[in-house]
Parts: sequence; structure tokens; C-alpha cells
Amino acid sequence: MTNTEIEFVVFCIEELAIECGMSGNDMYRLLAEKTDMIPNYIVSNYEVLHSIGRNTIVEELKSVLQERGVV
Repeated sequence: MTNTEIEFVVFCIEELAIECGMSGNDMYRLLAEKTDMIPNYIVSNYEVLHSIGRNTIVEELKSVLQERGVV
């Protein structure tokens, strides 16, 4: 993972945590440990995700979490 991808992952974690009313640590655990979304969704779709706006990114990630039954 590149530094740019790491920064983007942190951005996603923090923005999604705010949207869901969770701490950044809790959101990290949800994305990294419970769903494996960091490597298998956020990083693997980095090229597409980083080119869209904040609200769209957050809504997309929330949708994936809902599809997986975790929020």
C-alpha cells in the first residue's frame, strides 16, 4: 500500500466514523477486522473511490456495510 492509499484509507475511516457516530478506532476495527473492507474494497477500488466526492464515498461505503449486515 502506498502512502497516498494509506492517507485515503484514514480519510475513509474518519469520515465514515463521523457519519455513523462512531469513534475512528471502532470504525477501523469494523472495516479491518470484521469486514476486511480496507484491503478488499477501499484499497482495491482506490482508483475509482478517490476520484469521487466525500459524500459519495461515505454513502458507497455505508451501502457496502449495510449489504454485509454490519450497520
